[in-house]
Amino acid sequence: MTKILFLNSFFVYFILFSSPLNAQNKDLKNQPLGFQNEKITGIVPTVIESPDVQKLLEADKKDPIRKRFAVPQTLSLDLNKSAKIFDNINGRRVYILRIQSDKANSLAFTLENLNIGTDENIFVYAADGKHGYATVDKGTQKKILTDFVKSDEVIIEFNQPQSAPLKNPFTITKLWYAYGGLSATDFNGSAACEINMACATDFQNQKRGVVRIFAVMTNGAYWGTGSLVVNTKNDGTPYILTAFHIADGLIPDYTQWKFLFNYELPTCANSTTEPIGNVIQGCTFRAGFRDDDFTLLELSAHIPSGVNAYFNGWSRDTSFYSAATTIIHHPWGDVRKITRSTHPEFVVKISTTFANGVITPPYSHLQCPIDLGTLEPGSSGSPFFDANGRIVSQLHGADADPANPCNVTFAIGGRFAKSWEGNGTPATRLKDWLDPLQTNVLTLDGINNSKFIVSGHVNFWLNAPMQNVKVFIGADSTLTDNNGYFSFATVPANTPIDVHLLKPDTYDNGVDATDVLLLRRHILGISTFNNSVYKTIAADVDASGTVDATDLLILRRFILGISANLPVLSPWRFILQSLSAGNNNYPAGVSFNNGYIFSANVSNFDIQGVKIGDIDGSASY
Repeated sequence: MTKILFLNSFFVYFILFSSPLNAQNKDLKNQPLGFQNEKITGIVPTVIESPDVQKLLEADKKDPIRKRFAVPQTLSLDLNKSAKIFDNINGRRVYILRIQSDKANSLAFTLENLNIGTDENIFVYAADGKHGYATVDKGTQKKILTDFVKSDEVIIEFNQPQSAPLKNPFTITKLWYAYGGLSATDFNGSAACEINMACATDFQNQKRGVVRIFAVMTNGAYWGTGSLVVNTKNDGTPYILTAFHIADGLIPDYTQWKFLFNYELPTCANSTTEPIGNVIQGCTFRAGFRDDDFTLLELSAHIPSGVNAYFNGWSRDTSFYSAATTIIHHPWGDVRKITRSTHPEFVVKISTTFANGVITPPYSHLQCPIDLGTLEPGSSGSPFFDANGRIVSQLHGADADPANPCNVTFAIGGRFAKSWEGNGTPATRLKDWLDPLQTNVLTLDGINNSKFIVSGHVNFWLNAPMQNVKVFIGADSTLTDNNGYFSFATVPANTPIDVHLLKPDTYDNGVDATDVLLLRRHILGISTFNNSVYKTIAADVDASGTVDATDLLILRRFILGISANLPVLSPWRFILQSLSAGNNNYPAGVSFNNGYIFSANVSNFDIQGVKIGDIDGSASY
């Protein structure tokens, strides 16, 4: 059929069923103990029946948009029941499960009910040892999708310390069977005319917000591209803007979607060494609308500062149209590429019909000619940046020629300005999510996922400064000075981080018969603590969250010398002052240790110290 690029002309979606994730060059702290080990060569594989590939290919012909290359097969394999277990390999116990599914191009697995300790590892690798190996990121998820391994016979390995108890670390619930001829199209799989991002000297901030998306559906997985976008709070909420059509008509499993940051070659020239990148798994759908072809997702975790990510800015200003457009994308799931238009972008004022019959209305899309580079499957959802480096659109399609991928003359994308209002509801528009402050701004510049300065004071609860208290924020630590002051200059932004304090001391400091008397009178209701959260914390000597007769008994036995210590890990407890001020409910509102998130510089991160058992405040500090 002749392509005539007028009203109702057809466009090609830029997504494709995922190709195998070549993990051969990942930076690994540990290596699989069964990898190329003679002990595993005799293991009989568990054979999973292969699907009818010819029937799949015939079915795929009915879908002119998506070129499926893999299908999931339902399994139910408990590792401790199905694996061969080897004891004392380098001091560790190794579980080996060998799985074969004949004539697969690649295999991957869904693992559920994960029960993995910090000193335990999961690996997947080809049984012949020819295609490298991949660690499985344990994270905090209970359900994960492994990387694809290019083989029809794969080893799943779990290893743990030899002294650890036998257990079922996970259940294998799906095998993902790759078929057809497209399984190699990821790293170095894009067209030769693509331009590596490292060839550019501009857009170096914006590129750090562009991610490769591995989108998992119930019937398979697809490549796409997206971008972090900033909101008016500048609070680091990890929103990803991408294309609606990636999941249109399919059932997504958002818990399994993977977002790869920094997947880019270090130099302009191509390489056979694959970069590593940083992965975050899982997201939540926030908004989307077919007419403007946009989807807004929120990642399941804040982005660690080590990723060096950038939250891209945006423009919904309809009075300005850029004289040049830059598109950063991941074609075929390959490394970051850059495509440019040196001509003005313009609004598509007519309806457009896409290859699946979806008709987008007039004024819903922007179009620009392509002058440098190209666009391919997997580029879908990639941001269009205007000359000011702000997102104005997300890629929907182009005049793609599968026989000549370098012959793309223009690109078309959903307009950010139209997606702002969408279909008039929070689930179909951007403004509720990207402008939570209701500022109604037309443009917003991007921000770094940077580091903040955090400082404050540590005071005894009677407001006297505590010196030489060790304050930990993440892996960094410092001591308070004579005024109880501390400061950290490089606290990771928008990242859950542990905060705790340490003051070596004896348990009997400030604890005497007076405290026993005060506690007894409080329990009997003769003279209560007058809603003092600090006295309540001091009196809760068993850290149970309540003050009762058990605390009185423990404190009396300690004073009489019957017990050598109080049953708490540390003689001191530290409370964030802003959480405890005006809060007389214990223990609610006094904990700040785990997963504290800093979203701005903080100069009053003030903390109060309470000596356990010292109800009258007589302890030395």
